[in-house]
Amino acid sequence: MRKIVCLWIAAALFCLAGCSKNTPKGVVDKYYSDLQHKNYEAAVQNFVIMKDSETSQEEMLASFADKLGKSLEEEGGLKSYKILRDSICNDSVAVVFTQFTKGNGESADADIRVVLEGETWKIDPLSK
Repeated sequence: MRKIVCLWIAAALFCLAGCSKNTPKGVVDKYYSDLQHKNYEAAVQNFVIMKDSETSQEEMLASFADKLGKSLEEEGGLKSYKILRDSICNDSVAVVFTQFTKGNGESADADIRVVLEGETWKIDPLSK
């Protein structure tokens, strides 16, 4: 009986770990979800930011959020998105392949570069 309980606990922990947002797909899903709900400040919290000696990280994130929000609102917001797959390039870099549709009906594909910062996956907003 004790072995069965231990197996159930281990299975539950494994399932919970698989649902973690701390994966390349998870961070991109959270980013798109935040965009879809017009929570631009939360969306940019998923970005990795290179320190600029003259600008604080908070100021840079606020600037990203403002520009992103204005741009997206002009195009009708984010209507829908789909995460197609991810590709782990090495221990600290991945690419997540997505499709999205804006409120104006325009659809596009996006290949989002994700990097491991410490133990957290973050989106590289400057990648092409």
